[in-house]
Amino acid sequence: DFSDGTAEVFRLVDEKKNNAGATMLLGRIDAGALKRNIVYEQPEIKDLNPLKYELELFVKAIQSDGVPVVTAEEGRRALEVAQEIMMKIQNQGIRS
Repeated sequence: DFSDGTAEVFRLVDEKKNNAGATMLLGRIDAGALKRNIVYEQPEIKDLNPLKYELELFVKAIQSDGVPVVTAEEGRRALEVAQEIMMKIQNQGIRS
């Protein structure tokens, strides 16, 4: 939840693996050859501006001749999706 800076994670973890970090063991899945635990976690959320952080990572990738976390193609596709969403919102507003 970006608005209040919290996250909740539900995961399946192999029974033999350490569940360190799990806040609560919710149950166990015994069916099948691989036994798993259902765990609930509330990871610590860093207080940062996600867009600013993404741009900082991009600048570091350029300066170090590395690969950016978000490629140009992924960025272009994300922009296309955002534009499609905005158009659908605008079109719905006209119809009502």
